Amino acid sequence: MHRLIVAGFLLLFFALARLQILEFSKYQQLSQANRIRILPQSASRGRILDRNGNVLAGNTLSCNLLIMPAEASRSEGWISKLAGALSISQEELNSKLQKKNTASFAPALLCENISLEEAIAIGQLKYDLPQVVVQVVPKRAYPFGNVASHVLGYIGKIDAWRLEKLKKYGYKIQDLVGKSGIEEVYDYLLRPVDGGMQIEVDNKGRLSRVLGFKAPRKVRMCS
Repeated sequence: MHRLIVAGFLLLFFALARLQILEFSKYQQLSQANRIRILPQSASRGRILDRNGNVLAGNTLSCNLLIMPAEASRSEGWISKLAGALSISQEELNSKLQKKNTASFAPALLCENISLEEAIAIGQLKYDLPQVVVQVVPKRAYPFGNVASHVLGYIGKIDAWRLEKLKKYGYKIQDLVGKSGIEEVYDYLLRPVDGGMQIEVDNKGRLSRVLGFKAPRKVRMCS
């Protein structure tokens, strides 16, 4: 019995030694990676002009709401505050959250095109809501509505067959692409080059410092 106890303590000792000495650098790197976040920033899609320089397809600004899954899982009290800022029920917000099963440390899109009032309300609660980020993004706009829509076409999220066909050209899942008309034919010229920020956060998920920034790049226009 005495030998079994001694053997048990020896196994525990060697296990701790392995974690603290032999695999220290591995877990140090993992800890470092857990403090780093990548916040993508979309660029504006190229404009389409007529021969007189009038904008037929341009861009406006919209606000999206991103969620940090790792920080979101640490507490539940923030959900009621966010639901109040969005003027929705906690049940509806929980339903949205349950659908965002992404990588723990990757930002997930929770809501698109939230109102300016909602964005301001969330911004005022930023110290209580380190789990969420309001991101300003460009949104496609057609000043003349449906006029010439059959010629201009429209854009939407890339589908499976387009992704398989175009991924060798740098297209990726969730990209917006032209689905018909000029938007589709000249998509490669109109698509922007996205950028983003690499940030470091503290143990509460709050922004500590910006480590790097790649500016989104606007592309040429078609006329």
